[in-house]
Amino acid sequence: LSNEDCAVAQLTIDQQKMIIASCYMDREDDRCPPESIEEVTKYARDHNMALIIGCDANAHNDMWNSPTINDGGRGERLEEYLLINDLTCENVGDTPTFNNGRWQNIIDLTITNATGHDVVNKWHVVPESEVVNSSDHNFIRFEVNEKKTKNETRTFRDVKKTDWIIFQEEISRRTSEEWTNQEIVTCEDIERVNHKLNEAIIGSYHTGNSLKKMTNTLRNVRKKKRATH
Repeated sequence: LSNEDCAVAQLTIDQQKMIIASCYMDREDDRCPPESIEEVTKYARDHNMALIIGCDANAHNDMWNSPTINDGGRGERLEEYLLINDLTCENVGDTPTFNNGRWQNIIDLTITNATGHDVVNKWHVVPESEVVNSSDHNFIRFEVNEKKTKNETRTFRDVKKTDWIIFQEEISRRTSEEWTNQEIVTCEDIERVNHKLNEAIIGSYHTGNSLKKMTNTLRNVRKKKRATH
């Protein structure tokens, strides 16, 4: 499972077998996520193992509170993959994970499957003032320990439940002539319109697909039901 962009290890914590992976997603690769992450995810699912992936995703999305969304749709493709495969992005808050002095954003993600999500606690970006760090990526810290309480609730969006009529109506409203017919001359104009279009698409999707709530108990029931088929 390991390659030049993805290091994978298997270990057992408190009798729970798990896969830990550290992966890099090349921003020049149109495929997001790359095949290596798809293979790791499938392996963990097929072997009923917890999965925790730490990655430099080079992808922007408001799911993980990216302040700037300008990645050619990489973040949208990754978000869709997470939702379809019942994966969770553990990132919380809006502290940048990347800061090179000229530009900052949230591009470093911690991704888990259902079992991995149950054992990840206290996720946070370590403040720059607390550590000596020569990298332009900030440290991320979390604990892997006993499972969370049974009735803890997480929110998610199910792509298959999207009301596409509402989506179409909403995106038509958001992409009105008020700004789509503006003259585009400079690179700044292109960036501005591209940013607005991204906001319109994501905002319309969220309007047509409300957040759902699922407790760990319900997730376990669904997992057992899938195992019987």
